[in-house]
Amino acid sequence: MGQESAVERIHERYAALPPIHALNNLALVVWALLSHADDYSGAIGDAVAAGWDTDCNGATVGGLWGLIGSRIPDHWTAPRQGRVSVTLAGVGELDLDDLVARTVAVAERLSAARD
Repeated sequence: MGQESAVERIHERYAALPPIHALNNLALVVWALLSHADDYSGAIGDAVAAGWDTDCNGATVGGLWGLIGSRIPDHWTAPRQGRVSVTLAGVGELDLDDLVARTVAVAERLSAARD
């Protein structure tokens, strides 16, 4: 099945749902990840191009890509120079390494609390 027909079938299957519903968008995210298991740019690009909740689908594909431990290509990360723009009052940017360290620390605390 070609990519266009796969997207068309997903759109037909979930036509009754609103464009921001979780089920239809999850179907597109899973399709994009499975269609581009070794191509981050392709997975994100197709998830966004497929429509519906495009910003969330692109972000979800990117987040899941990172969770499974696959490397995000440098051309996506290098321009940010280790910074993340945010819209928090009084804060324009945060250091990505600091955010990663804080996230790992929270995950470790949660894991220890569960044990």
